[in-house]
Amino acid sequence: MKRLVKIAPNLRIIEMRSKDESWRNYRSIGNFTTVPTPTEIEEAKANAPPDSGDTEKEVDLLADEPVLKRVYLERPDTLRALSQTCVAYRGVFLPLLFERLEVCVTTRPGNPTKAFYRHISETMQRKCSGLAERPDLSEMVAKAHVSFTKQNADKVLPTFLRCLENLPNLHTIKVVFAPLSMTTTIKNTFEKVSLPTIRTVVVPAYCHEILRACPEVRSVWCMEEDGGKLVAALGKGKCGKVEELRGCSLTPHMMKRLVKIAPNLRIIEINEGEPDDNLATLKSFKQLHTIDVARSDATRKSGATLDPTAPEVAKTIESARAILKTSPSREKKYLRLCWKHEKDWLAADRAYVCVTILVSPAKDR
Repeated sequence: MKRLVKIAPNLRIIEMRSKDESWRNYRSIGNFTTVPTPTEIEEAKANAPPDSGDTEKEVDLLADEPVLKRVYLERPDTLRALSQTCVAYRGVFLPLLFERLEVCVTTRPGNPTKAFYRHISETMQRKCSGLAERPDLSEMVAKAHVSFTKQNADKVLPTFLRCLENLPNLHTIKVVFAPLSMTTTIKNTFEKVSLPTIRTVVVPAYCHEILRACPEVRSVWCMEEDGGKLVAALGKGKCGKVEELRGCSLTPHMMKRLVKIAPNLRIIEINEGEPDDNLATLKSFKQLHTIDVARSDATRKSGATLDPTAPEVAKTIESARAILKTSPSREKKYLRLCWKHEKDWLAADRAYVCVTILVSPAKDR
C-alpha cells in the first residue's frame, strides 16, 4: 500500500479482497465504469458473498401507528447507495431516488424513539426545506407520498404547499394518512391554490379539499369513506377531465352528480356485490371501457381468491360485463378483478385478473 500511494496518489476507487475463497470472484458494483447490462448485474448478484443473516432485530415501535413499515425505507436507501457509487450510476439512480417525495414512513433503526406525529412533522419540514434549496432536485420529483399530522400543522402544511408549487414535474399526490380533525386546516391551506400539473390524486375522503386545487386531475382514488366528498369537490373544483375513479361507493345520487361532472369517465372501480340499480348508472358514461371489481381485504384474509367464478362476485361480474358490451367506447374493453387497495398500495404491486368480455374489437376512429 505504501508503494501504491507513491505510484497512484490520485486513486479514487479500490477493491479490497478477502482471504475467504467465497469472495474471490465477487465483482463489486463499484468496478463498473458504465451502466451495467442486465447480464452483468445478474453476474454480480450470483457472485456476491452470502448474507451473514440478521442478528437480533430492533423492534419498530411505530409499526402499529398510521405510518408505512420500515421495509419501505429499503428502496430509497438502495437508490441512494447506488447513486453514490460512480458518475454513471448517479445519472441513472439519482432521478429514481428523488422521483418520490416520501413523508409517510416510520423512523430508521437506531433513531431515538419519537411519536409518529412528531417524526412526520419534522421530516416534512426537513425534506421540503431541502428541496427549496435544490432546484435541480426539485425538477426530478414526480410523486408526493405524504402523511399529515396536527403537530405544527399551521407551519408544516404551508411549507408543504410551497414545496408543491415549486415542483414543475409533479403529477401525483397521495395522502397515506390524515386525521379527520384536520379537514378545516387542509381546506384553508389549499382553497386558493392551483396545482395544474397534478394528474393523479389518492386521498382519504376528508382530504377532498386538495382536489379543488387540481383542475387537471385525471385519476382519483378514495382511500377511506364512500367518496361522496370527493365527488362534490370535483364539481366545486371544476375537475371535468377526470377519466378514472376508484374507491367510491356507487350510490344513485353520487353517480348522477358524477355523470354531470366527469362525463368522459373511462375507468371505474366498483365493489363486489354492488346492486344492479347502482351499476345501471354506468351506462351513462359513453367513454367507459374498463371496470375493475374490487374484493374487500376482509374476504382476502378469510381465504378468498381473485376467482371470477366465485359466488360472491359472479353476479357483479356478469352485470359489469353486460354494461361494457353495450358501451359505445371504441377503446379495447377490460373487466378485471382485484383486491381493494390499502394505505401502502403501490400500482406496481397490485394484482389483477382479467375477465373475458366477449365483445367485438375496437373500431377504427
